[in-house]
Amino acid sequence: MFPDQLNGWKEIAAYIGKSVRAAQRWEEELGLPIHRIKTPAGQIVFARRSEIDEWMFERDELGGRRATAGIPPAPRRISPLWFLVAGVAAVAIVLLAGIAAWMRAPAVGAGHPAAARFRLEGTTLQGITDEGRVAWSIDFAEAVQEPAIDWRPNLQPVQRGDIDGDGDAEALIVVSRPDRTAQEQLICVTAEGREEWRYTPSITLRFGEESFTGPWPIRDVLVAQAGPAAGVWVALAHSIWWPGAVVKIDAHGTASVRFVQSGSINALGLWPYEGRGAIVAAGVNNEHAGASVAVIDPSRPATSPQTPGSAFACRNCPAGAPLKYIVLPRSELNRLSRVPYNMAIGLTVSNSSMTVTTTEWHEPGMNAIYTLDGSLAPSLVTMSDGYWHLHRRLELSRAIDHDLLRCPDRHEPRRVRIWEPRGGWREARAEAGGGAIPGAP
Repeated sequence: MFPDQLNGWKEIAAYIGKSVRAAQRWEEELGLPIHRIKTPAGQIVFARRSEIDEWMFERDELGGRRATAGIPPAPRRISPLWFLVAGVAAVAIVLLAGIAAWMRAPAVGAGHPAAARFRLEGTTLQGITDEGRVAWSIDFAEAVQEPAIDWRPNLQPVQRGDIDGDGDAEALIVVSRPDRTAQEQLICVTAEGREEWRYTPSITLRFGEESFTGPWPIRDVLVAQAGPAAGVWVALAHSIWWPGAVVKIDAHGTASVRFVQSGSINALGLWPYEGRGAIVAAGVNNEHAGASVAVIDPSRPATSPQTPGSAFACRNCPAGAPLKYIVLPRSELNRLSRVPYNMAIGLTVSNSSMTVTTTEWHEPGMNAIYTLDGSLAPSLVTMSDGYWHLHRRLELSRAIDHDLLRCPDRHEPRRVRIWEPRGGWREARAEAGGGAIPGAP
């Protein structure tokens, strides 16, 4: 998985500030760089921020093609003949109006140019117009920068969404400091530069005899714009140790802890579970040493199911339970690795199913892809090409004693553990996907 990857049309459209339909039209008509991977569950669409940035830059350089891409063209120059006809008085009015508009733009307040994109520069957050001009800036009085995403590929540092329901999209911007021990912030700002609210994670969680106070890096941000889940959902994980949490922020910036887990949370999704919108949180459960998927009722706080009295049982967390909790098993190669568990790192939503990607090795690209059906029960698991290439490498080094065509991960069902409020823990099966292996005879 690439560190700058955008998963699905929704993330791609949010990154370029357009609707999903407009983003798809850009691909068809203008060559927006999009990648696809075929899986047994369907097609996975993704893009890379670096490639989109380069594509956008090239279109800016072409100038005349901006209008066809849906990007406003540069303002037209007024013909000198017009000035001769209009007279000296009209010229003076036009020039004074232009100067006044330019002087008003950099300040924050009503009536300023809308920002098409955002930039962290020195100590300020800047809104940049389509023409590349600074429309406004917000000063933090200390150095700020975009958060590092190489170890949290789901995080989009900038997202757009109608947070307050007024019909206008706000921007959600994750701000980091050069000092990695400083707490990150999530800022909600209008396109005209009005700061609506600022969220600084400051929770304390107690597991066993230990208290965890942060800092809490932001792993993912999800905007839900309708229904009981409406609001901004933020996934947090402790900067050093293992606890994780999901926080909901309402339109006014009021934050509340909605889910706590004995393990980090890396990705968030929205799913119509049993007729209601549910939040899905993917990560890892440290007590059970496996990738985890939690299905959360957005109207009721909850904590992951843990063994009572253990060091992984939270002492000051919500008393409620998730609607469903899943622990995905470790693969053969994961058990041979230097890591103590696999970890869910990504969610992709399609029309009738959800896929969960886990990392199975201490190098990128060695993944298992689980397909969850409409009830969010794991039904199929397929290993990535990178996983099989790693398998062949370990065969040659004699770390494993069978070839990849006879590997249990290719043929045998996986035993998945599922917890539900009424029945507690039970086991289910996810069938192995099999399929062709590149380079295999």
